[in-house]
Amino acid sequence: MWERLRNRQLLNFKFLRQHPIIFQHFDKERFFVADFYCAEKALIVEIDGGVHRDQKEQDRYRDFLCRKLGFEVVRFTNSEVMNDLDSVLEKLEKVLGKE
Repeated sequence: MWERLRNRQLLNFKFLRQHPIIFQHFDKERFFVADFYCAEKALIVEIDGGVHRDQKEQDRYRDFLCRKLGFEVVRFTNSEVMNDLDSVLEKLEKVLGKE
């Protein structure tokens, strides 16, 4: 995935890999690391491996926090990325093309 996102290859948007998202939560500074991040669109792209099957509630809460902070979150599974990367990138293009 990174090979197809890096160097503005997708619609000329800059993506960062493994980028920390820092925020205040209950008066404490907290952070998590986004798999991919596009600042121009305030877009976080997460690739979910097998461990995410057991932490769906945690992922939903993190997505909720991100949206409250003004980010859009898009999730794909490892399987989608490994088996049909072109479709994943097409979906991302649609998200990036929204105003």
